[in-house]
Amino acid sequence: MYKYILIFIVSFQLLIASIFAQTNLYVSNQGNDQNNGSMNAPVRSLKQALTLAKHKRGHVSVFLRAGTYYLDTTLIIRATDFHPSSLTIRNYKTDSVVISGGKRLALEWKPYKNGILVARVSPNITFDQLFVNDEKQVLARYPNYDSSVRILKGTSADAISKERVSHWANPAGGYLHGLQAYQWGSLSYKITGKKQDGSLQLEGGWQNNRPSSLHKEYRYVEGIFEELDTVNELFLDRQKGVLYYYHLRI
Repeated sequence: MYKYILIFIVSFQLLIASIFAQTNLYVSNQGNDQNNGSMNAPVRSLKQALTLAKHKRGHVSVFLRAGTYYLDTTLIIRATDFHPSSLTIRNYKTDSVVISGGKRLALEWKPYKNGILVARVSPNITFDQLFVNDEKQVLARYPNYDSSVRILKGTSADAISKERVSHWANPAGGYLHGLQAYQWGSLSYKITGKKQDGSLQLEGGWQNNRPSSLHKEYRYVEGIFEELDTVNELFLDRQKGVLYYYHLRI
């Protein structure tokens, strides 16, 4: 009788230990994805830490050491893929951590003209935001960005006038933004080219549940090469794989 009780108690203790087991995994920019994820042998990527976590039992904590972690692909976490009873992803103690969906660019800048720099980028890369020294830059736009302006940081009634559009060699890929006619909300359009009459060919404008025409004054364009005319503006030529950046005022 006592043997059965002893066996039951031991089995029960093992079960409890399994349920409440806790595993800590560590990620560091100085780590290596061939490591086991321990404190002294951290992995380098969050993706690899999650791969290791899938095979653990009980609670798993993934600790990120200080630094910025760039994600090349979307991380998908499904409960059915994991054995842990719970999973926590957080910074280690007070370490400052950033998980970024951006991509760090290693660029070789060369002078273009009028304070504008130019650099080659991968032909398959596309983006509409650029950060330089942790500060967000501005897509080449008209009118120019003005942080003191309340509505859309700068708008103009002639943003897509035929006269202005006539100076744009190839506006396809740019964007038109503005308020609705009655200022219920905002609308955005992708510029796909020019029509024969010189006006823009647009796609979009369905972003609000109250259909309306574009406001005649509160509008602006961005992503237009010919509007690259002030400091901190950028333009990406996706077809040629060339990035232009207005760096200095001449």
